[in-house]
Amino acid sequence: MAGCLLLALFWLVVVIRARATNTLIVDEWAHTAQIFSFLHGDLHDVNSNLTNIPGYHLLLAAIMKLFGSQSLAGARTVNMCFGLLGGVFFYLVRRELAQEHLSRTVAQFLFFPLLYPYCFLAYTDVLSVALVLAAFWATLRDRHLWAALVLIAAIAVRQNDVVWAGFLAMYALWPILRETGWRPWLATSEVFRIVWPYCVATLLFLAYWAWNGSIVFANALANIHPDASLHWGNPFFFLFVAGIFLPLQLWGGLRRFALTAYANSWWLLFPLGIFAIYAAGFAVTCFGNLIAADHFLHNAVLVAVTRNHWAWWGFGLVATIAACGLAHTQFSAPQGWLLFPFATFYLAASWLIEGRYTLIPFALWFALRRQENDTAERITLGVWVVLAQFFALSILASRFML
Repeated sequence: MAGCLLLALFWLVVVIRARATNTLIVDEWAHTAQIFSFLHGDLHDVNSNLTNIPGYHLLLAAIMKLFGSQSLAGARTVNMCFGLLGGVFFYLVRRELAQEHLSRTVAQFLFFPLLYPYCFLAYTDVLSVALVLAAFWATLRDRHLWAALVLIAAIAVRQNDVVWAGFLAMYALWPILRETGWRPWLATSEVFRIVWPYCVATLLFLAYWAWNGSIVFANALANIHPDASLHWGNPFFFLFVAGIFLPLQLWGGLRRFALTAYANSWWLLFPLGIFAIYAAGFAVTCFGNLIAADHFLHNAVLVAVTRNHWAWWGFGLVATIAACGLAHTQFSAPQGWLLFPFATFYLAASWLIEGRYTLIPFALWFALRRQENDTAERITLGVWVVLAQFFALSILASRFML
């Protein structure tokens, strides 16, 4: 109980700081402009700099209207509530998958250093994470129509969330595929019952794409967010981030990898293959990642990787080691490994490399994995709380951005 109160106090400190700070942080200028436009009744006035369908902005404006708020502090407070809502759905998902250490796993989710700062900014990512977790919970409860409806809402916040329709459908189908010996036609009615809601969500996304002419909402920004192109930047950035923030968890995976490789030497080709893909395919070519390296931490890393030989090797080695550890994650369900191919596709679909884009893959991995030993998990939580608080307060002071 004392630990929960202390974490709540940390959260409250940042809430007070966020409400007292009137400086717009990076993309907040575009999001708040659209929110206040909707708030003032200009429903047809859509910002030409929006990359996302303005579902987030419409919902935020409606909530602020309901409570009579017209300030940046109000927008950030609502977004903080979205963060707490994400924590609720993470708890519900985790309760369906694994009962152990629920409080600790929820705390780790809420204080994950890449997620925590965005809970106090008017950004779309936190609501997107919450909605995907809500959809996953509905899937686990065998409420596939509700899962698809929530996913449609998620797509209206961030279009690329459509990828998770495939993940949720396959996750739900996996037990049936195994029971029928990989002959789904033996359970046609059950397969159809599960799949059709996710197909409808996907078809609605395709209809939007055809109508809008590009996946990104503002066609003028399609040059930085190109359609139907795959890039290795974000998948390897995800691995690098995992290597930095999850060393103790990866250590457990690496031990299992070593045992597996000892029993089957073919596994020794896995790290060689990962590094070969990195050497051949990883490139920082989006101009958005080559500017303001003195302010954006992820850009500072990426610029260093492109310019410094040792940084390139270090980044690749950390990513490769992380891949080996993650490949031997102990999941709470046998089909948990399905997260990896869908997360890879989800991340590879974005040319611009951003730490924010890793949030949903990390959230789902946190929910699906089995915890390592208590010492490792407690140390991780303690370090994350300190880092998260430092990141959030520094970002609100405009010292840097993740």
